[in-house]
Amino acid sequence: MRTQKTWALLGSAAVIGGTLVAAAPAQAAPSAASHAAVGTQQAAALKAGAKQRKDVCFTGACGSATVTFTGRTSASVSMSVRDTKCDADGPKMRIHASQWSYANQKSYVWKGPWRKNTWGCRKGAQPWLNKLFKGEEPLAGMRVEICTKKKCHTSAWMYNPY
Repeated sequence: MRTQKTWALLGSAAVIGGTLVAAAPAQAAPSAASHAAVGTQQAAALKAGAKQRKDVCFTGACGSATVTFTGRTSASVSMSVRDTKCDADGPKMRIHASQWSYANQKSYVWKGPWRKNTWGCRKGAQPWLNKLFKGEEPLAGMRVEICTKKKCHTSAWMYNPY
């Protein structure tokens, strides 16, 4: 192996038109074991990227959504929101899903149903856990929107790795 590497390095320089040009060293073809290792690493990275969380906090509300993308068109969503102002203006939240329309050949944003915090400010964050999103068209990403009567804030997108 050492001879092959040395030979590849020595053989990688060439003279073209009187000028010495160096080429990139030759690399051995990847083995089946290295393909398996790369595949395992990619699967782990994909799985790690499949679960993402975004928080949205402002005067009056604080909440988050954790999205676990389960495939090209599906995800599991857990979210919660709490009232941080105690002003009888309970916050509400919903998920947005960015999808691709085959029929119209363009992307669109589907907005989920509102989930209102009915617990008030004394009981903490009101959760909605493991809500399944199953679309028929490709799901590019999701984000969370949280509103009070006076304002709304939206998180950054969480992108689907599938």
